[in-house]
Amino acid sequence: MKRALLCTLIAAALLLGACSRASESTVRAPDAGAPLTLCLGAGPVTLDPARTENGIGATYVVNLFAGLIGYRTGGDGTAELTPELCAALPEPEALPDGRVRYVFTLRDGLTWSDGTPLTAADFVYAWNRASTLADAAAPYLFACIDGYGTGRLNVTASPDGRTLTVVLAEAMPTFLQLCAQPAYAPVPSGAADTASWTADGAAFAASGPYTVAEWTTEGLTYTKNPAYWDADNVAAETVCFVFQADPNVSESAFLAREYALSWPVPDAALDDLRTNHAPELRTVSQLGTYSLCFSMSDPALSVFSQTERAQIRTALALLIDRSYLCSEITPGAQQSANAPIPPGISDADGSAFTSHNGADGKGGGYYGSDYEANCKQAIALLRQVAESSGRFTVNAQGVCAGFPELTYLTSDAAGHVAIADDLQALYARYGISLTVTSQDMDTFLASRAAGGYSVTRCSFSADIDDPMPFLSLWASGAGSNCVALGRGAHADYAGYSVTLDGRTKDNCTWAESYDALLYRIQSSGDTAERYSLMHQAETLLMQTGAVCPLYWYTDTYLCNTHVQGLLAGPLGAQYLMGAHVEK
Repeated sequence: MKRALLCTLIAAALLLGACSRASESTVRAPDAGAPLTLCLGAGPVTLDPARTENGIGATYVVNLFAGLIGYRTGGDGTAELTPELCAALPEPEALPDGRVRYVFTLRDGLTWSDGTPLTAADFVYAWNRASTLADAAAPYLFACIDGYGTGRLNVTASPDGRTLTVVLAEAMPTFLQLCAQPAYAPVPSGAADTASWTADGAAFAASGPYTVAEWTTEGLTYTKNPAYWDADNVAAETVCFVFQADPNVSESAFLAREYALSWPVPDAALDDLRTNHAPELRTVSQLGTYSLCFSMSDPALSVFSQTERAQIRTALALLIDRSYLCSEITPGAQQSANAPIPPGISDADGSAFTSHNGADGKGGGYYGSDYEANCKQAIALLRQVAESSGRFTVNAQGVCAGFPELTYLTSDAAGHVAIADDLQALYARYGISLTVTSQDMDTFLASRAAGGYSVTRCSFSADIDDPMPFLSLWASGAGSNCVALGRGAHADYAGYSVTLDGRTKDNCTWAESYDALLYRIQSSGDTAERYSLMHQAETLLMQTGAVCPLYWYTDTYLCNTHVQGLLAGPLGAQYLMGAHVEK
């Protein structure tokens, strides 16, 4: 996992009675003339773009450091990728040796907040620095650029500082999205040579809509940056961030109208907030999915054919009540999942990828919303396997006899164990025995890599708004492919179909179908084709039954309904340039 995703279960004895909850009708606006006051939990460890991870904490950085590309509100109200410090989004240029070149032209007259010129050389310095720092948050984000790993990226500035030329090792359709990441923001050449260069907020230069006026142990104060290229459209003159690590205290302060926004929301308060403050409760995707993974080489199912194994895995997935799991077993803001690719990932036309998922492409996902119907379908599949294999029986009530004992491998954190225990009890009602083994994280990761289990857990989050990070997990050669799709006995199984260039080919192996789709997706420059193939790949993955999504990770926060113009980016950061209190 690139970052820990499972929320800690909060005890039921939270001090929720500390505040008096206003009804929706009494919600009042913050003072329109006062600073915009926000609480994002504890303060940031750093304001250095190279050392900042995605998520709500990146809000501190993206509003100080503008990059080549950023996000603005599109016509439908969602985040739209737009030019920031570059004058226009460039087109990729294919080079004869297979590499790809991008040439960015910077806007005229760019300066840092201290008045010094902001040039393409600042990007060259910043990108090489962010890709080589020992404590960089995400140096791998630069792996697509030619020269990565050598200590010097193939990124050059023109003598006049107006153009930045970037050469990628190969085509990467999502490169412009990477350029909107905090790590890709420029920093003043030479100024960031010490780890503490942003420690004194008033001393460092910024390129974004705000600069730091004050940084104390209690909070951060931002003021509008008059040198920002689009300063005329920055709405709030002052933004104050209050540091408060206790979400119960920050929730109380929000309901008392001390804050315009409060993040995160305490899990135990969610039901009350959904009832009494629904218009102020906001949910954004973390671009992460928690899944069960059924091994293709499970010894317990070795007596069944590959087709029968897929039917069993699908049946076991359908038996899970995801809504119950999210509301009772993992209380919090998780959203029950019906597909591996979560909300927040865009489709070719800018709509949600989930709006077009499912075998029929109509957005219903791969598990129906009617749990009773799902259970009937699961029992029918189990009964079909029982009849075709003769290895077990299923009675009229759907209870199995003689079904092989399955093993479940998980780490020993309370939330993971709670899920395992719930699944164990669930399957027992259908005569299916599930033996649970929980291990410390290091041992678990080693055991999962070694295989030999029936089912395990997997959590993954993406760093870009694109389906490929999720789909590439299950390529036959991927190290993340813990279920052994396309490996071992499954390598030669030719039971898949793939459609490329309008022609459907049947009786394909995993390499000939899924891997072939991923190769075409990665190399295609046609956006519509890429997304059509990614939908096909997701459907093919779900046909195996190997990956069973349980829930999607989300962030939940409170925002006053009178605050307008706040934009949640696809990776969790809040863009404040247009935020203001409606008068």
